Formats: sequence, structure tokens, C-alpha cells
Amino acid sequence: MMEDNLIIAYEDENLVRQTATWNISGIKGEPAAGKNLVLKYGTFPYQILEIDDPFFSEAYKRKYNSTLSVGSKNVFANFSTAKAIVFTLVFLVLAGCVWFFALPYIAGEVALRIPFETEKLLGDQLDIKFSETYETDSAASVLVNQFFAESDMITPLSPVIRVIKGKEINAFALPGGYIYIFEGLLTRLDQPEQLAALLAHECSHIELKHTTRSIIRNLSGYIFISIILGDVSGFTAIIIQNAENLKSLQYSRKLEEEADVNGLKLMLDAGVNPYGMIRLLEKLRDLKEDAPAEIISSHPLIEKRIKYIYDEINRKKIVPEHKPMMEDTWKKIMER
Repeated sequence: MMEDNLIIAYEDENLVRQTATWNISGIKGEPAAGKNLVLKYGTFPYQILEIDDPFFSEAYKRKYNSTLSVGSKNVFANFSTAKAIVFTLVFLVLAGCVWFFALPYIAGEVALRIPFETEKLLGDQLDIKFSETYETDSAASVLVNQFFAESDMITPLSPVIRVIKGKEINAFALPGGYIYIFEGLLTRLDQPEQLAALLAHECSHIELKHTTRSIIRNLSGYIFISIILGDVSGFTAIIIQNAENLKSLQYSRKLEEEADVNGLKLMLDAGVNPYGMIRLLEKLRDLKEDAPAEIISSHPLIEKRIKYIYDEINRKKIVPEHKPMMEDTWKKIMER
């Protein structure tokens, strides 16, 4: 037994004397049947040496300060490995906190400072992307845009509303003022005030930068990597590549409430019957069986939203106006 090595002398199958040198850091020891000691060396398949001399075990322990499970230097090696594992786990936890909490928060704050002109440019490119993917009903789109104008709802933006052909029950907004409504949802509405509420709600998501904030938060990891790689020009490309995910973009309960309250204000200021917002939410609730998962998950807690909108309407006590032009356009939309 040397300081760092265990030298083993043996005879091979031809009775020729051979020696093998095992470095102590690679030796593992464990008790075998009785008092025998089994030493394993290297990686699987191990070189194995079984020793039946009880005095060797004591000498082995004294020489290498071993507990028969591993040589002294191997103990330190294992201890270093344990520290490395703990460090790695701590690093992964911290990285996860940054990824899931810090990055989305920072991204949300950044989104609030993006000028509307930049959002409009982004929305234009996303609109082109969606125009390549979905077929638009041009005639219905013209009527719905006319309907919005006749509702007298005033927003800081000039929304562009597109009706998409298809049975999907969904609607979503893009940065810069684009609103998409699928025929599957439009044809299920029963009252013009429901459509007005839908448009007011989606306009509010855009006006309050909910859409931009949610997009950047959801893609903050990709954007962070782009910054690390120095590819600042890749921001827009990343969002365009993930355009399909925008139609199932999920908002937090807080953002949905903000859009409800702001949308309700748009309706009240324009004299549109505010109960249309409640009728819309009731319709979404009733369509739950037929609606895809994204529209339900992106409009959470509908019953609670209905209650606080009721409370808001009753508190304001506004008498709605009669809007014959809007109602005539509604009939044209439904007759198509």
C-alpha cells in the first residue's frame, strides 16, 4: 500500500506474475459475506478484489483513513461533488425565479413605455401574417367597422376590425388597433349591444396596452436570449414567428377586469346599453361547451365579472340611448 496507490500482485492464467496499480481516489470498499472486504475500482464494469484477510481491512483503514466505503481522497471527491450538486440546484432555483418572475415583470414595465407608433408598426406586420393564415370576410368586416363607428364609442385609437371565416368561437386583439372576430362567435351573438361590448372590451385591451404587455411577458425568455446574443433586431421577428399563439393569448384576472371596466365606460359614454356587457359574458358562459379552451381560459372567472359589472352599472344609473343606425347595421350583419 503506497501513499496514493494500492499495488496488487497476482498471477494470471499462465501463472505469470503481474502487478496492477489502483489509485486510491478510484477505489470503493464495502463489506462482503462474513468479514471479507470487497474493493471495486474504476467504472462499470468494475475491477473487483475480494480480500478474506481481516488484518488487511484494519491496515487499509489506518493507511487511508477509510470507512471501508471509499478511500480518503474519494471521500473528499464525493464531498466536492455534493457541493457542486447543491450549487447547481441553487443556481437552477435562482435562474427559475428570474425566468418566471423577474423577466415577465421587467418585460411588462418595458411594454408600458413602448410608443403607440411602434405598436402600430408591430400590429401591421402581425396583421399581414394573419392575413396569410386566415381568410377574411371582407363584406362582413366592412359592416362591423361601420357598426363600431355608429356606436359612437370613442377611443384614442382607430380600430381595424376583421371578421375571419370559420366556425371557431373566438376574438382577439393585436397591438396597434387590430381586432379579429371569428364568424363562429359573431353569428352566436343575439343583440347589437353584445357586439358593442365585445368591441369595447377588445379595444380596451389595446388601449391599456394589455396585448403588448402580455405578448412581451409571454415571450420575455426569447427576447432576453436575443439581448444576450446581441440580436436586438430580432424582437419583432420573434413575435411574428409566434403570431399563431396570439389568438389564444391569456390575460390575468386583473387585466380582464381593467378591460371590462374601461369597456363599460366606453359604452356608457357613448350611450350604448351597458347590459350588453353582461349579456356578452353570459353568452360566453353558455358557449363554454362549444368554445375552444383558449377563449374560456383567456376570459376567466366569468361569474365574478358579471357580478361586478352589475354593481358598476347599478352604481352609475345611466339610461342608454336608442341607436337606430347601429341597430340597422346589426341586422345587415346578421342577415348575411
